[in-house]
Amino acid sequence: LDRIWSPRSTKVTMKKFDHSELLESKELKRGLFEGRRLYSVGENRYPSVTTVLSNRKKKKEAIAKWRNRVGAEVANRTSTRAATRGTNFHGIVEQYVRNQLNLEDHKNSPLPVQMFHTSKSVIDRIDRPRLIESMLWSDKLKIAGQVDLIAEFDGVLSVIDFKTSKSPKKPYIAQDYFPQLCAYGYMFYEHYKIEVEKLIAIVACEDGECQVVETSVKEPHFVKLLEAIKEYETTNALTTT
Repeated sequence: LDRIWSPRSTKVTMKKFDHSELLESKELKRGLFEGRRLYSVGENRYPSVTTVLSNRKKKKEAIAKWRNRVGAEVANRTSTRAATRGTNFHGIVEQYVRNQLNLEDHKNSPLPVQMFHTSKSVIDRIDRPRLIESMLWSDKLKIAGQVDLIAEFDGVLSVIDFKTSKSPKKPYIAQDYFPQLCAYGYMFYEHYKIEVEKLIAIVACEDGECQVVETSVKEPHFVKLLEAIKEYETTNALTTT
């Protein structure tokens, strides 16, 4: 493990989040089909947003290039470590925003706990959540997914996604977050007729930084989302019917 657990790190003032605006959400069945995550919506099966975006040729080529450069063993180990780190950090943040967090329950995840501490001042700028780890889908776009959070950030209603990284992302990489967030904002509006003003990615970093990547300009990212959906449907048409 990268950091040593210290019981003193659990001594932190917890914010009480205002849940007065929480909305009802619907659970969907989901599963893997030929390596793709699909959601069951009535008689349809919609691919997840992340499945659609990761299907892009440029994305696949970049991952393949990286795997060839570092080797399969290192690539698998790095991917597994990142996935575990991200899952544990998301669990901590979800419990925190639900006003249910007890850090004593996370002693076996020292790195995600420390990343929560270094990100807490940013997370505390969130309030009045509308959806927390909730499933959304679009019958128009024929996609689905689970949004981390739709809430106010500094008083502005936003789609908020939590990422983890070893260090802050370069701007051109961070821009890749927005089509995913744009999808959640679109699906949210389709179901609740409420428009979000911003798309925000909060990147908790192992080096102690907490990066906030945000935009209120959605159109170019929505265009990229539509391009990704078209590319996915061209290569995987059966999964959207």
